[in-house]
Amino acid sequence: MAINVGGPAMRSVTGINYVADQYFVGGDVGSSTAAVDNTLDDSIFQNERWGDFSYAIPLTNGDYDVTLQFNEIYWTSAGNRAFGVTLEGAQTLLDFDIFQVAGAKNKALEINRPSVQVRDGVLNLTFNAASDWATLSGIVIKKAAAATQNLAMAINVGGPAYTASNGITYVADRYFTGGNVASSASEVANTSDDPIYRDERWGSFNYSIPMANGRYDVILQFNELYWTSIGSRRFGVTIEASNMLYDFDIFRLAGSNTALDLNFGNIQVSDGVLNLHFQASVDAASLSGIVVKRTPNLLDSGSSSSTSSSSSSGSTNPTGDAQAPSVPGNVKVSNLLNKQLTLSWAASTDNVGVTAYYIYRDGTQVGYVGGSVLSYTDQALSPDTRYNYTVKAKDAAGNYSLASQPLDVKTLLVAGKVTLTWMQPTERYNGEKIYATDIGGYEVRYKLRGATTYSSVKVPASTTSYTFTNLSGDYDFEVSVYDTAGVSSEFVRATR
Repeated sequence: MAINVGGPAMRSVTGINYVADQYFVGGDVGSSTAAVDNTLDDSIFQNERWGDFSYAIPLTNGDYDVTLQFNEIYWTSAGNRAFGVTLEGAQTLLDFDIFQVAGAKNKALEINRPSVQVRDGVLNLTFNAASDWATLSGIVIKKAAAATQNLAMAINVGGPAYTASNGITYVADRYFTGGNVASSASEVANTSDDPIYRDERWGSFNYSIPMANGRYDVILQFNELYWTSIGSRRFGVTIEASNMLYDFDIFRLAGSNTALDLNFGNIQVSDGVLNLHFQASVDAASLSGIVVKRTPNLLDSGSSSSTSSSSSSGSTNPTGDAQAPSVPGNVKVSNLLNKQLTLSWAASTDNVGVTAYYIYRDGTQVGYVGGSVLSYTDQALSPDTRYNYTVKAKDAAGNYSLASQPLDVKTLLVAGKVTLTWMQPTERYNGEKIYATDIGGYEVRYKLRGATTYSSVKVPASTTSYTFTNLSGDYDFEVSVYDTAGVSSEFVRATR
């Protein structure tokens, strides 16, 4: 069963037949025409049912993998929407903010609850708003698959080797750089495998896991075993240089001592290593387990599953096309300013066609453009700062090229307007006190870095600032004060 929530019947590019929205009680429908990132099926995620609502879906008794499909089509920042989801009476999401987890508006996000038991012929889902309204774009239900199907690697992060109740064998913690380990003796809800979730690696850390080239579903297993309130821990997660979680708060989604699994699908490994990076923004990042499975064909009756409450996945390869685009070439910069720049590159080629280019700054994805666009403007940068950029191409089947040759760029110190300020001196060089009436004025001089001569301007004694306009480049600034007799101090170099 698949339901296009808020929309009509349709067939996805992955071959899944969605029925028109049905089996619901309550809520209203909305839609958007904006392009949606992280999916090949924009039309599914452009519709929504919003409000407080429920679904009662008739199913034959059995075990099912249930995927809920979300997209934030309205809000442009975190903290505006929060809601809870119960599935067959069990709390699946506690205080769910789509934008906070996905990190962007119009970015597809899928939360999967594996092995849901239906015993009364009806699958029941309830969506209740805590802030603004709940929203949902799609429901996909499949017969549950074996947990060990397509298994490639499982790591008990922060702990020893362990065999889970579903048959998955975890190796002891390895392949990491950085971070610290901790453990708890508390019982963990929403799992039969407490030992996995009682251990953690915390801090800012990386994993570099040897892996044959191919496509994988990466399941990250979390448990908040320390904090007991929202906002105490937040961190980001990148997988293979793509930003997967933004400002992630475990407690906000699951509460404390509750297992939470997030599954990121169709991750391409092209260099023999699966790279994961965990970077804290508040307190420390935390992780309890990693399960890696080969990405299955979504047209199969089953799909990869996990042991815990929920997972989030990306796009998939429905076509069987395994040929990646060529590497984008000749990456260069133009319109270089102090807080923004424009990148451009030579087009990639592909056996089917390039559909998008993804831009990475210092290893983190910062944007993307359509396959016919060969430039990107990066904004909100810091002046006089070095950045490293790469570009990847993506085709319609979800194949990514290798990263382009890196481009190192340094933003300008000044572009447009800059204001210098200084304090009025209170004593002379020899320690003698100087009064405001003794000051004749100030001299501000400036030059482009590398130049040998300065230009200068005189500033009246009554002011302690000066604004330059229409400058562009890396400038050095210096200020000197002179008294009413014309005797000047040494120049002092300005700093930011």
